[in-house]
Amino acid sequence: NTALGTKSGFTTTGSGSVFLGNFAGYYETASNKLFIDNDARTSEADGRIKALVYGVFAATTASQSVTFNSQVLVREDLQFTTKTIDTTAGDSATINSPAGRFRKDTTGTTFTLTNSYITANSIIILQYASDPGITGFDTFVVAGAGSATITFTTSGLAAAPSSNTDVNFLVINW
Repeated sequence: NTALGTKSGFTTTGSGSVFLGNFAGYYETASNKLFIDNDARTSEADGRIKALVYGVFAATTASQSVTFNSQVLVREDLQFTTKTIDTTAGDSATINSPAGRFRKDTTGTTFTLTNSYITANSIIILQYASDPGITGFDTFVVAGAGSATITFTTSGLAAAPSSNTDVNFLVINW
């Protein structure tokens, strides 16, 4: 473990963790954790949900995570890279990733995205990676727990895309 700060990682029995700040991860007992904090929390669970930054180290990147328990302000460019891409043309896909890409074909005006990151409070940002032949392109998203229905319209008319359209998405929960 690496601990920097008074009583950081104080009760840990694990290894491979990084604790930065006074009392950071004070109650944490598991291995391979990241804490950036400066407050004595009341329990292990309380520390994980209230530390400024809480993370999990793992051998594979897909198993690692980092949580910011704060507002995040980005003053410059923010880029997302994802390995989850469904480029099969159709009207629905399951893509369990906070960001990804799907291909909407010309069969209908709606696309159903099933995604475990989507909640009733989700905002889904869409970027059209390819939209040849589509002008005046508007999109409406209605999200519910676990899925979203994306309705494609052109110039206010409910018309299907005129060609296959690759759509990048980002799920933001608030």
